[in-house]
Amino acid sequence: MTRIKDIILEDRPREKAHKFGIETLSNYELIALIINSGIKGKSVLELATDLLKEADGLENIIKFTYDDLKGIKGLSNTKIYQILALSEIIKRRDVSKNNLLILEKYDSKSIFEESLHYFKNDSEELYVLCFKNKKRIKTLKYSSNNVNFLLMSTSKLLNDLLSLNVTEIILIHNHLCKDVNPSNDDIISTYKVEKILKSNNILLVDHLIVSKSNYSSFKDLELL
Repeated sequence: MTRIKDIILEDRPREKAHKFGIETLSNYELIALIINSGIKGKSVLELATDLLKEADGLENIIKFTYDDLKGIKGLSNTKIYQILALSEIIKRRDVSKNNLLILEKYDSKSIFEESLHYFKNDSEELYVLCFKNKKRIKTLKYSSNNVNFLLMSTSKLLNDLLSLNVTEIILIHNHLCKDVNPSNDDIISTYKVEKILKSNNILLVDHLIVSKSNYSSFKDLELL
């Protein structure tokens, strides 16, 4: 085990950041700063390295849930919530970046990547990204045990959208199976919703069907 006190002073993460700048730290050194200390038999740098390996890269750490982190030996509740707090800050920053003019350069893949933060339960859910004159204003969430809940939620959805003076929306819902191809029910309900929205001057920009690793887009498939 390589102990922090065995590393020369200027190579320790905190001292290195102070002397040379935080940007000079490696990914595992940044993680080491966040989790702050190691455990018996494992230094904080080794613990940080283990965490990065488990995540398969820095970009995937924000996908970790509490249960995921709890399964990594050496992470106390304090360390877990330090990591989750950082992840939440990153997620909120990403959402904030996407808030303005997202429709000007619409990219279904970026919407899918954002949606990975939404679906954490083993149930079908519907998220609605709401825009007013192409500016993102809110995200709505609807849940149901019914597979075809999109149609069942139309009345409430419309009332919610009208109360917000929404002009454009993007629908996102998940399939619990890996097949993200639109089913007949998905297509029929989407067209019915589109018709109702259009009669109320609300544009349905896209409808994404997502899984944990893939997605389909009505717009990309030219179904909208």
